Amino acid sequence: MVPLLPSHPAIALAAFVDLYEAEAMPGLSASLRAFKYGGLRSRGRALCLLFAAAVADWAPAIDFVVPVASIPERQKTRGFNQAGWLACSAARALAVPCRTTLLRRRPGRAQARSSGAQRRRLHGQFYCPRQIPNGARVLLVDDVYTTGATAADCAQALVRAGAGRVDFACLLATPETRSATRIQPTGL
Repeated sequence: MVPLLPSHPAIALAAFVDLYEAEAMPGLSASLRAFKYGGLRSRGRALCLLFAAAVADWAPAIDFVVPVASIPERQKTRGFNQAGWLACSAARALAVPCRTTLLRRRPGRAQARSSGAQRRRLHGQFYCPRQIPNGARVLLVDDVYTTGATAADCAQALVRAGAGRVDFACLLATPETRSATRIQPTGL
């Protein structure tokens, strides 16, 4: 597997299901937007099934799955954290616990509305309020990978809290990440 770019030393392996706006899976990006911004939970359930099958075929041995924390105000408005849905479905497929270990320090602007430079300046936004079992193998999950800043910041927080290894998986990655490894679900 080739790490997503830009790579970060805190992330051992990283992969994604499809490119954002990709032709290989028409409608996948639209389904995520309908779920995330339109509240269409049936789309979310379908995306979770696809993601879980892909991660189950790809994931190295892990102890638990952790979703990227959502901005509390946004999660309250939406009624869910889409990364949490994906993480819990992956955890079920891998038969390991899903833990909401990460928190955000302060409200931030939506990543979708941030420039690449603003995203890359993200540092210290995430933290773990309690220690992780020393040396634990963690799978970090998010819905979309753009610059890697969120994944890197979350991975650093997990390592500071005691994780021995952090791997990363997401549903979609932007086209700039062409050298990343695509997760191919075989069970579908």
